[in-house]
Amino acid sequence: MRAVEAVLDPATPRFLDLNEGASRSFDLQVPEGGLHRIETTGRLHTAAAVGTAFVPSLDRAEANGPGGNALLQRWLRAGRYRVRVTAKESAGHLGVRVAPATLLDTPALLPGGTVRAALPAGAGLAIPVEVAEPGRYRLELLGQGRSFNARLDDAEGWPLTTPGPLQELERDLPAGRLRLLVAPEAVDARVLARLQRVLPAPEFTGHCPHPLTPEAAAQATWREPAGRDDPRTPDAWTFALRGAADATLRITDGMVADLRREGTERPVLRLVGPVPFRGRLEPGRYRLEATSLGRNDRLDYTVSLCMAELQPGVPRQVAPTSQVPFTLAEAGVVSLTSFGPLPVKAVLRDGGGAVIGRYGARGADWNIAVSRPLPAGSYRLDLAPAVPPGLAGVAVPSLRPSASTGNDPSAGGSDEVGAQTPERETGDGGNSRTADASADAPKVELALALPEARAPIPAPSSAVPLAGGGVHRLTLPQPDPGTLLLATARSSTAVILAIERRHGDAWDTIVLEEGTAPIAAVPADDDAAPWRVSVWAVDSGTLPIQAAVVALDPPATALDALAPRIVEGAASPVAVARARLDAVSPVRLAGPPPRCARRGDRRAAGRYGLGRHPGCRHPASLSCPRRAGREPGSARPCWRCRAPVRPGPASRRHPRLASGKRPGAARPRRRGRHGHRPRQRAGARRAAGAHLERGRRRRAASAGDGA
Repeated sequence: MRAVEAVLDPATPRFLDLNEGASRSFDLQVPEGGLHRIETTGRLHTAAAVGTAFVPSLDRAEANGPGGNALLQRWLRAGRYRVRVTAKESAGHLGVRVAPATLLDTPALLPGGTVRAALPAGAGLAIPVEVAEPGRYRLELLGQGRSFNARLDDAEGWPLTTPGPLQELERDLPAGRLRLLVAPEAVDARVLARLQRVLPAPEFTGHCPHPLTPEAAAQATWREPAGRDDPRTPDAWTFALRGAADATLRITDGMVADLRREGTERPVLRLVGPVPFRGRLEPGRYRLEATSLGRNDRLDYTVSLCMAELQPGVPRQVAPTSQVPFTLAEAGVVSLTSFGPLPVKAVLRDGGGAVIGRYGARGADWNIAVSRPLPAGSYRLDLAPAVPPGLAGVAVPSLRPSASTGNDPSAGGSDEVGAQTPERETGDGGNSRTADASADAPKVELALALPEARAPIPAPSSAVPLAGGGVHRLTLPQPDPGTLLLATARSSTAVILAIERRHGDAWDTIVLEEGTAPIAAVPADDDAAPWRVSVWAVDSGTLPIQAAVVALDPPATALDALAPRIVEGAASPVAVARARLDAVSPVRLAGPPPRCARRGDRRAAGRYGLGRHPGCRHPASLSCPRRAGREPGSARPCWRCRAPVRPGPASRRHPRLASGKRPGAARPRRRGRHGHRPRQRAGARRAAGAHLERGRRRRAASAGDGA
């Protein structure tokens, strides 16, 4: 290796000439550790390598940057490094530069939560990971058809994992604040990260009631009493249904069980292994009491429960094209979310097949999120890939089915049939099953959540945090007729903000908005029906939500004098104004005028029909008075201050001229940089001459026609 020839400064790029196959080495001093970007510039095919005095090659790359250049993006600790650049199959001039990569901050990633972020080209992400309790966790990092290079650091910045491609990581994590660093990409991308607690498989011992998780098989050992004449206490298994479901209940050979519903004395059914039960179960809480057919101490057995309908808290792996039913015994808020590398869309239908809503990708990633109040009944969610038909078969990374069972929410989400997972069956043919899908086809995780409603509290007039999960109910006093009910919310995750009104025994949703900072408003009438505001997180998380509800009664003003005022104490910035209309007519609300018109560009002002007034510096109305219903030559009001504007040059139109100038006085023409008038470009002169010539010809033609 040749001696180091120059020092590579992060603030100043280096330029050099290389022959084909020649190399040049640089000394790089990194004062502070972090993610660094080392790249070559130019038109050559280049290779680059970085190393230390003890490790000659830490990383190398060849022609992986724009235009055949080399690009290295690597985490470097503080210290001294050596960068070597080589010209491959080319010779000429090139540049070498190094700079710390930009790291964008995101909201904190909590256990059971997700973080969605945009990854601009050339920038990385720093995702804080907050672990409350030490234990085993599963970290998933997804992209749409791609994987990312990332590493996980502890609280002091020391790496816990080796930098490299990361899609799924399962390991023990200490309690504290960690940081997930995602390396930059060459193009814009979107990142989806999720952290879940991995619970060990539960061990069921004794006769006490054990939870029976749907879609997961539970193993236990039957024990006989000590005495031969002692009563045989059955093993109890409990589960609850939030809606009617087509269930399949199994127990292994040698066992018998009675299924009882809470509140009833007689058993609903008797299950004798290994014959399964397939039938309809009504909503409620159930208790399965299992005993052996004969005296058989230490008999190992398996019990399982599968349902055709999607159950809350039990995610399911489904094919991108599938129909998933679910039922509700009571009216409430329903949240349906997907998680996976495939973009999907969905259609929500009721029991009769009528369309309730169509949903595409949520704002921050390619998955769906359906969260809204629904009455009791049967529903169906139709999933479909949100990609063109020609790209539907493109290979993308799929989620690995979880092998854990028991209380882990992800344990029952697999469609694979194994020794510990029973086959899911339906009594009506299983329209939600995708048995024809191949085992290696990518799947989408679909989860149903029914957040519980919290106790109602008075609506705050200024933004206050609402801690805890569930649906927050905010009661409102009866507003005066004509006032505007304005509800605002803000959170680091997507939330739903709904204004509801009671009619009879049901609450009807009047306005529903979604986002990280939703704003909902509705005018009040003279009806005495009560109002309330509901707010909840789409992903059913526990992050705090800032919320505020106010009743506004601003004075009415004319459309041409609207002056919206900022609402104090709102959770999201919002301005409100009331407009007065003299007659029923369509109204169009537009933003500010074009930038060039505000600056007084005469060519742009003529193009957009706008002018500039020296006194108020507001664009005027349309240049042609006939468009505004006025006679030619009549004065027209200014766009903002409503002062009368007379036809003529822009410098003479507005009566409010600068101080020291009388109305009607023309301003001097703008001079150039050195005091002379700016020269007109040749193209502008030709265009102006052609315009004058066309006008002369039109006047001549009109004069000839008149004669």
